[in-house]
Amino acid sequence: MDEVQREALRRSRVFLVTSLMPDTLWDHLVEKGVFTDMMLEYIKCKKPRSEQVRTLLSDLNRRHRGAYSAFLQCLEETGHEHCAQHIRSHEMKYRVEKGLAPVMQETSSNASSEQLLSGMIVGQTAQVVTTSPPSQPVEADEDVEMLLLQDNPQLSTSQSSSTELPSIPLHGYSYHRRNTTDEVYNMDSSPRGHVFIINNCKFDYLAERKGTHIDAQNVKTLFEELGFKVNILHDLTAEAMRSKLREFAKLCPWNQVDSCVVVILTHGSDAQRMYGTDGNFDNYNFITNRDLFDIYGSSNCPGLQGKPKFFLIQACRGSEEDVGCVSFPSTRHSIQETSEKDITSEHGDAFGEIDRPDGRSLGLLSLPSFSDMIIAHSSVAGFVSYRNTEHGSYFISSVVEVFRNFADKCDINDMLTKVNRKIAENFQTEDGKKMMPASTNQLLKKWFLNPQI
Repeated sequence: MDEVQREALRRSRVFLVTSLMPDTLWDHLVEKGVFTDMMLEYIKCKKPRSEQVRTLLSDLNRRHRGAYSAFLQCLEETGHEHCAQHIRSHEMKYRVEKGLAPVMQETSSNASSEQLLSGMIVGQTAQVVTTSPPSQPVEADEDVEMLLLQDNPQLSTSQSSSTELPSIPLHGYSYHRRNTTDEVYNMDSSPRGHVFIINNCKFDYLAERKGTHIDAQNVKTLFEELGFKVNILHDLTAEAMRSKLREFAKLCPWNQVDSCVVVILTHGSDAQRMYGTDGNFDNYNFITNRDLFDIYGSSNCPGLQGKPKFFLIQACRGSEEDVGCVSFPSTRHSIQETSEKDITSEHGDAFGEIDRPDGRSLGLLSLPSFSDMIIAHSSVAGFVSYRNTEHGSYFISSVVEVFRNFADKCDINDMLTKVNRKIAENFQTEDGKKMMPASTNQLLKKWFLNPQI
């Protein structure tokens, strides 16, 4: 679907949401190849009617070029002529605004093209249509994903009829859905969800986490780009961390969004400890994974029951360093030159990440209350994490890069696997130390972030 068609639908959105009765359209949409029965299952699940129409329009924007004219024909065949006329009117106006020549066709009342052109001159509404070829019906046994690939020249190398690249990527649920929407979490609320970031930099007893402000800003920007609402707090004690996490869980309007993300950037140690700014080896000023699970689990936060929750944690999980055992000569780069001035001792701090030069390449564990969760740590249990004081941590920067590039194509578990590989192959300190992120997947379905465009 081209820019003019998408703009005409966007300008008609309020009118269509108010006027359209989608129940009369389903068979016509399938007959003309606009959607398959499988694609319509997702739309039909939406309640009330207005949500069905909104979802229908959002998905229609991502269909092939012929889907637009086929959709207008469906409207005319089901008693929605006024809707089709409304859309064509906005298409004509947009073409005039952009200086584009309208493409004319006879109306259902057999008006001539001269009458239509005359109508435009005197201010009457003329029908404007595209020259897109008619859509082809979808065979029942065809693969949905292959059809979507063919419809999207960005993803298909075999389509040569048009060089125009779509400005809107396919949403994850449409791209990957196979047989049932029960396999995919709902992710079409606006905002997509709420994000809470705790960023601890300065501590009473532990070293300052220089560079963490870069991580915090990058994560904030990423999730805002993905359509989430982001809240961020800095330098909290352990009790304040726990209090604010509970407050976030209690006060957020979870009934209005589809997901929750919590990001913790702080010092840590073994036993899953994440320290507040008052944390130290000989006190209990820390929180753990269990605190997060208890606060956001279904028992204590019923508003999030059945909705996916992502915990992203940048913190050490011990004092061990991984010397590695497998080399990747084609992708691994150790650092020979660096301006890094804030590197701790070789063995690091048992409570904080080790500040190291950048070594990145230049080229169903589940309990009922703790389901629908996925937690991603920057390192495996017992090992340190690494952070560059000028550019932020290697884990967070990799998450941001991968999510930004693949959120419209991959589910969150696949993206975390890409993060694992990126760090495993591309990261190495000057003295040969490696790092391996670790995630625990307690999700019950695939979770596509479906970025808002």
